[in-house]
Amino acid sequence: MSASDGTPLLHRAIEAECVFNGDWIPSSSPLLPVIEPATGELLMNTAMADAADIAVACREAALAQPAWAALGPREKAEIFLLAADHAVCAFDELALYVARESGGSLHKGQHEVNEAIVLLRQAAGMLSQAHGHGLMLPSAAGRLSYARRVAHGVVGVISPFNFPLVLSMRSVAPALAAGNAVVLKPDPQTPISGGFLIARLFEEAGLPKGLLHVLPGAADAGEALCRDTNVQMITFTGSTAAGRKVAEAAGRNLKKVSLELGGKNPLVILEDADLDLAASNAAFGAWLHQGQICMATGLILVHESIVADLTRKLADKARALTVGNAARGEAALGPLIKQTPVAARTPGGQRQPASWCAAGNRW
Repeated sequence: MSASDGTPLLHRAIEAECVFNGDWIPSSSPLLPVIEPATGELLMNTAMADAADIAVACREAALAQPAWAALGPREKAEIFLLAADHAVCAFDELALYVARESGGSLHKGQHEVNEAIVLLRQAAGMLSQAHGHGLMLPSAAGRLSYARRVAHGVVGVISPFNFPLVLSMRSVAPALAAGNAVVLKPDPQTPISGGFLIARLFEEAGLPKGLLHVLPGAADAGEALCRDTNVQMITFTGSTAAGRKVAEAAGRNLKKVSLELGGKNPLVILEDADLDLAASNAAFGAWLHQGQICMATGLILVHESIVADLTRKLADKARALTVGNAARGEAALGPLIKQTPVAARTPGGQRQPASWCAAGNRW
């Protein structure tokens, strides 16, 4: 059964409460409930991998990788194109899972699925590019300089909760296309859209077993992945504090590391700005997906002559935002995936000299 015949893509994974290593393996690890933030509904119970589970996955990935690296580019490309086709067939299911699990809007979920499809097709395209396996370099007379791309071996991927599908796929697809095996540790708050959906797409597409492992886990699992000697590269998207720990752990074994970390992104508004446009851009930048984005506008620098007018316009926009279950199209603003980070910033917990121009409550 597959997504293309109308069968739900995740029917087996959800029922079995498993981790994925090419097969769905029931786990003896403690289960963590995955809760829809907007409704409190249980979406699934996910197994939480520990350091021992990570070690097994990394070892199996290292054993499976050489045969995959040796496979021809056409055979590899076909798998990515099939995975993209399955994503197209299961588009609505995928988008709704992303929206419900992360507390986002359905539009955001659809955007993530579209981008994941693009990434899968781009990965297939990598394998047909002239420089995909080698590149001629400028050479001296009588000499030939040739550079080859060689797979690292096993790539560990640690992905975040905010754009779980696209930010996982952005690392998984090109790593596999380059001939690597992948051990993916999605954020345990979003293991479905950050991991299991990707596993099912590649499973349906016929990816050889042992090349993709999906193991949700906490910090100890991430640390084990960074330290495992079978892993040659780590890609991480998340907070700056966690990124420092990833770099430190990976650096001890001289692993290659790719880090995409948080930022406090400023928006500068000058005195001659169109205030309506500026307020709209500031609102979009600050509140898209409830501000849970590394590129979100976290700091607005405004000329003093317009600060009062801009503040009023922003407050008006905040009060006009509908808040509720964005996944069902009932609101522009959904829930935070965690309530605790803003507890100290709510009225009564604010720090002076800030003052509240608009504020809301839980619904």
